[in-house]
Amino acid sequence: MTFMQAVILAAGRGERVYPFTGEINKCMIKIGNKPVLEHTIEQLPFYIRKIILVIRPGDEELKKYFGKRYGFKKIIYIEQKSPKGTADALLQAKSILKRWFVVLNGDVFYKKKDIKRCVRRRPCMLVTKVEKPEHYGVVTVNKKRVSSLVEKPKKADSNLINAGLYVLKKDMIEKKLKKSSHGEYEIVDFFQPLISQNKLRYAKTDFFATINYSWDILNENKKILSQIKLKQKGEVEINSTLKGKVGIGRGTILKNGSYLEGPVVIGKNCSIGPNCYIRGPTSIGDNCKIGHSVEIKASVIFSGTSIGHLAYIGDSIVGRNVNIGAGTTTANLRHNGETIKVKLHGGLVDTGLKKFGAIIGNSVHTGINTTIYPGRIVDRNTLPGEIVKK
Repeated sequence: MTFMQAVILAAGRGERVYPFTGEINKCMIKIGNKPVLEHTIEQLPFYIRKIILVIRPGDEELKKYFGKRYGFKKIIYIEQKSPKGTADALLQAKSILKRWFVVLNGDVFYKKKDIKRCVRRRPCMLVTKVEKPEHYGVVTVNKKRVSSLVEKPKKADSNLINAGLYVLKKDMIEKKLKKSSHGEYEIVDFFQPLISQNKLRYAKTDFFATINYSWDILNENKKILSQIKLKQKGEVEINSTLKGKVGIGRGTILKNGSYLEGPVVIGKNCSIGPNCYIRGPTSIGDNCKIGHSVEIKASVIFSGTSIGHLAYIGDSIVGRNVNIGAGTTTANLRHNGETIKVKLHGGLVDTGLKKFGAIIGNSVHTGINTTIYPGRIVDRNTLPGEIVKK
């Protein structure tokens, strides 16, 4: 196989993944203790030797994390100066593209086998089945070709959607595009000439994972933990119990009497317990402290966070460098059993979840014995006694 390039679109603002994307790129949100973007890069086949990352200006955390190489793959960074859409993002890389190349969305998880299948069928688009296709780009197919692609129609003619992975040739991306109704240049417009000429092939995948809202972090964490291998490199004290898949990072200590039901992954240099109860699917980042008799259930805890003794964190996402006061409880079930709604940007969004706790932003401090109701967002940098802003 001839060496190829991959263009990864990682300049999106991710405003719906509030409050975590106010400080970091959406693609840098950690799932299973790795950034979403790193999961994507790990799936790139060996013959992709150059990665072109299209990022927004000033994204220094992303650049510092990945550097100039990832293994034997060279990384080139290109800034999209203003948010003009996915087509504009891809055009930023056109001058350094060769013949055939792979395009991927930086906030979607992919499988190596699917990337390879698309390369073999080039030009190609990856598609997948979903329950609510009208929220995505809806694809109809005819034998081995894509016959239509419609962005977020009111009524979907198919349950297949565009999964955000393409294999294209340089001369297939043209600069003559019209802005969409959202005022942006959409990457799907590159495909319309190929579709009308019956030249765009497709490959189906049964694995589709992306983060549209903050609560999607929990579902994607569950998917990823079911896929990856977990290793135990830390210290497990006597009388601690590990059930199922459990990964413990180097320098982490699991203290006496702790009980873990996997899948659970814990990062480096953490202190857990004594007498903690942690139920999966749960991810705990690096440099975290989980105090005496804390219970954590199906949650994602980002790095640098401390959870005080006797706290309960259930079905929740807790940001970086958070201090959870002793006895804090995140309620995760409505009394009437209805699905939980989240107040976001002035409106209510239905999560579709009957069990969902809190979304706690970076650098939040809660007081002792704080109770947080289901679906509440605690804005970043909130201190004890302050109101929940969102």
